[in-house]
Amino acid sequence: MKNIYIILFTIVGFSMIQAQVAIEKDNVTNNSVLLEFNDQAEGNTNGKAKSIILPWVGANKTGEQGTIVYDATDKKVKLLKEGDVWVDLTNAGTEEVSNEVQGSTQDNAGVEITDGTFTESAEVTADAQAVLKLNSKDKALVLPRVNGIEEVVNPQPGALVYDLKSKSIAVFNGSLWHFWN
Repeated sequence: MKNIYIILFTIVGFSMIQAQVAIEKDNVTNNSVLLEFNDQAEGNTNGKAKSIILPWVGANKTGEQGTIVYDATDKKVKLLKEGDVWVDLTNAGTEEVSNEVQGSTQDNAGVEITDGTFTESAEVTADAQAVLKLNSKDKALVLPRVNGIEEVVNPQPGALVYDLKSKSIAVFNGSLWHFWN
């Protein structure tokens, strides 16, 4: 009987787990958040505006529909629309960057955050060609929010933030910020 209670408790406990990740902060803002960063909207960054840096790729880029990358060959931010059709989201920047991946892991493992689980494995992202894969039907990524792009000191090509001043997504192509409303 004791084992039945333990099994039931374990099943109920695991079914209630919700994978929500907060980076450089204690908690996410609300239940709709899957991944959230400490940012200037909360005033907790000690005055430092931070960004997400998109993956730098070369001419042989792959991915799933909806993939956003910084193409180091063309010096543009691109979106994989469908099939093998890449759409330019910015014009060409001027900064020279290596088209090598900025970092790597020994086994090419990636991280997947899915409702209920948080996994690091080569198998998770091998098919998706992703370093980070977010899966959820009712949660979202919250971009790092900055008071203005001028607060991001020395942005890297592919830097991605939500600009509170312009109320838009901002991405840096190596020389200019581009805004999406």
